[in-house]
Amino acid sequence: MKTQGPVIRQMKHVPGIPIHAIYGKNISEPNLSPDYRPTLLAADLIFGRDVDSGHEFLVYGRAALERVRENGRPDKFRIVVVEVDMETDELELLLALVEVLRGRNDYLSWDDAPPELRATPEEIARWAERPASMEGAK
Repeated sequence: MKTQGPVIRQMKHVPGIPIHAIYGKNISEPNLSPDYRPTLLAADLIFGRDVDSGHEFLVYGRAALERVRENGRPDKFRIVVVEVDMETDELELLLALVEVLRGRNDYLSWDDAPPELRATPEEIARWAERPASMEGAK
């Protein structure tokens, strides 16, 4: 797992874990060599990355990001990126895995997310870098 500070715009440089590396020969069993479950459990933020488009999206950690956005103070996060093919059922596999391991997922499709939650990694980085005196500013 790679730890990144508030400069989340560097997400493209965080190596992704292919979803197939997490599951064993069938999807009902984890791959135990290596076992990525401890990595996913230790992560503050879990992002998905579409292998075709490179589009990144939040899967877990919305509360932590909202705290940074609200208080304007930078924070350091342990970030994990899981690579999925959005043209298949791999997103659903990732969401189910995160729900089992973390108790919930924070994924919202772009269309389902309210405008204030439609944030790119670059926008999230600006929230983390913004001085506290600009708390109400966009």
